[in-house]
Amino acid sequence: MSIPKGAAGTPVLNWLGSWNNATAYAVNDAVTYSNGSYRASAASTGLAPDTNPDSWTVIAAAGSTSSGQIAAGNQLSASYAGILYSFKNTDTLTTNAVGVQALLGSPTVSYAAIPTGSGIPSTYKMGLLAASSGGNVGMYANNTGTGGVAVWGANTSTGASNWNAGVLGTSAAGIGRGVAGVASGTGGASGVFGQATGATGTNSGVLGSVPSTGSSTAYGVKGESLTTGGGVGVYASTAAASGRALFANGSVYIENQGTATAATDILMCHTTGGGYCGFNSSGQSYNASDRNVKENFEPISNTEILEKLVAMPITKWTFKQSDDSVKYVGPMAQDFHAAFGLGGSNDRVIHATNAQGVTMAALQGLNTKVEDKTKTLEARLNELEVRVVILENSLTWSQKIATGNLGIGMSLIGVPVLGYRLIRRRRS
Repeated sequence: MSIPKGAAGTPVLNWLGSWNNATAYAVNDAVTYSNGSYRASAASTGLAPDTNPDSWTVIAAAGSTSSGQIAAGNQLSASYAGILYSFKNTDTLTTNAVGVQALLGSPTVSYAAIPTGSGIPSTYKMGLLAASSGGNVGMYANNTGTGGVAVWGANTSTGASNWNAGVLGTSAAGIGRGVAGVASGTGGASGVFGQATGATGTNSGVLGSVPSTGSSTAYGVKGESLTTGGGVGVYASTAAASGRALFANGSVYIENQGTATAATDILMCHTTGGGYCGFNSSGQSYNASDRNVKENFEPISNTEILEKLVAMPITKWTFKQSDDSVKYVGPMAQDFHAAFGLGGSNDRVIHATNAQGVTMAALQGLNTKVEDKTKTLEARLNELEVRVVILENSLTWSQKIATGNLGIGMSLIGVPVLGYRLIRRRRS
């Protein structure tokens, strides 16, 4: 007795073996991938089954493996939505521990000493440890997207008791780099970029610090330009009219001797009008005084400036909270401002240009007064000289007449002689 066969049904799954990113898959195509199996719920090409739930449905998930191995799951956790793989080190040891360790070559893993003040215990735990030997790279992250991030270190702690570092880089080598950033672009790329987005507070986009136990010759932040064709070691700018491109909470030291720029200006400031001020290579200050950067010229009275300067109190004094043995001589800024009204509304400073200009104008005023006085004295002296000559000659002729040695004719001759003597004396 034979049993008749029924009609062949429509296949539900079309098994195609291992998934291939170059294959165009249709609905109900089935593949194996990463120890699991998947059915295509939508047509796709190049969409991996484990990360594209809109295109693939799980048929069977991978089971647990033997001890010592970590199974890769393909289901999203209800507690940590979006996590495909989770690794956790549950050891309760009091020594350094690692959640995931990746080694390349035969590196000797040395746990770095914790920087003072970081708040990290000496027996710190690590979620990921990547190490390499030789010229290899322990961990490499690459981003090709416009808005992507290759490595993101985030610190979400709001505490202020320690550094709370999103990314911490340390180096024990003589010329080592805890964190190195290299920019090879030509359009303003940044090797290291730091940004402080807080609306308030003294936040830092990039912070460099030398601890209290650090070297007295160390640098919190160091920038250098090694190109011989120009370049800037450190560049700072501000977009705020009341801001400061560079702020130093302490003294500023500029070392220019024995450097590539030893023959150039130590400090040069470019003014808004196009002038320059600063210090030259010999340490002498100079101010912007180019005629081409000036306008609104007005005449002045040199003698009036001289009178005001003479009336101004000038004393010897010292600055507060400074060495009392260091003395200075000069006027008070308030007196200078009241007398001359120069330098704007700030009456607590005296601009060097105004101090020099007032001094030069006063010297010219003094010269004018001396010249005027000299002319007056010369006129008076000429008058007295004439009178003396007249008296001398009168006395001489009187004596001769009295002795009878000179007649009337000689007296008449003496008048032009007297005039001639006066002219000779004046010319001499």
